[in-house]
Amino acid sequence: MNKQYIKMVKEQVEKYISENDNDEYISMYFDNYVKKDRKSKANPNPEEQQVLEFSIHIVTDGYSGGNYMGDQPEYFSGFKGVQPDIKELGYNILSVIEDDNLASGGQPISFLQIRNLLTDCITSENKDENEIYGNSKRYIELTLDLKKLYDNLLEKGLIIEQPEVKKTKTRDMI
Repeated sequence: MNKQYIKMVKEQVEKYISENDNDEYISMYFDNYVKKDRKSKANPNPEEQQVLEFSIHIVTDGYSGGNYMGDQPEYFSGFKGVQPDIKELGYNILSVIEDDNLASGGQPISFLQIRNLLTDCITSENKDENEIYGNSKRYIELTLDLKKLYDNLLEKGLIIEQPEVKKTKTRDMI
């Protein structure tokens, strides 16, 4: 995965967060790290895997207020607004890629291709998080796997991976 893609994705994520992170029941996370499997007898050469994901947690309801003093947790109803659309971030990223493709003489990305790419890279999962003293919350986790999106774009030939140019130090001869 090239650095230009990661930089562009970070810019789009920051823009998306600034426009959509406006509710106490919504949390947004951007993960960019290298995950390495543990070395073991069964796996003597662990593989490294790039993780590049954006997740939105939307708290739907739960219980809060329970503590060690004996206070009982009370039910609360979480997010009530319009759920953020994680596909919007995907559309923005693909729009930037398409603009770059068109500028370099490439083909536009069709709506059907965009829909299939995003459907393949977005997951939705209901989760529960339990805490001590009876406190808990339920939330929906929406995740856009940006590494998978990049790999699918490469596979379909919609982007071409450019080899990274290494800068070398030079000395002026006198």
